[in-house]
Amino acid sequence: MQANIKTPGVYIQENNGYLSPIIGVETAIPVFIGYTQNTQYDGKPLQNTPILINSINNYQQVFGFAPQQQIALQPSTAPNHIILNGNPYITTIIANNYLLYNAIRLYFMNGGQSCYIISVGDYTQPITTQALLAGLQAAENTQGITLIVCPEATLLADATQFATIANAMITQAQTLTDRFAILDVFNGDNDLNTTVIQ
Repeated sequence: MQANIKTPGVYIQENNGYLSPIIGVETAIPVFIGYTQNTQYDGKPLQNTPILINSINNYQQVFGFAPQQQIALQPSTAPNHIILNGNPYITTIIANNYLLYNAIRLYFMNGGQSCYIISVGDYTQPITTQALLAGLQAAENTQGITLIVCPEATLLADATQFATIANAMITQAQTLTDRFAILDVFNGDNDLNTTVIQ
């Protein structure tokens, strides 16, 4: 407010020195496309349907949990063996081939607030380009998505199939211009000295 000045001179008027607080707002809403334990909820199909969730508990309620780890027993006399029915065995954990659940878990552990999930099948189904492309198609018409994430694309049979999914993600982002794709590297967990794609 302008002061009522009656005499000549230099006057200094200071503004309030306190800044307005920055209010945290959601800046990105990803869509995660992949395989889930459940493909139905409350009698309704979930497959290729974008569902907005807000927490890992919300995810578990609708889509279920991580795939069960399987343990294989092999006869062995190695020092770290176990005895089962009087016979020595070693155990080997067989890794599951589905990555979506852990991607969601890490998203929320690192401050994620909400995201869309598109289930393309359950844990009994093989990971295929056709299923992931159908999930991408379902994401195309969903408003509000700003990131596309497809963790299980790296588990496809070969680099050509992976490239099909990666190109489809990039094309969707380029065409719609309201989202971008987050891509993993096919065989990115291999030793750097190993030739992956020839």
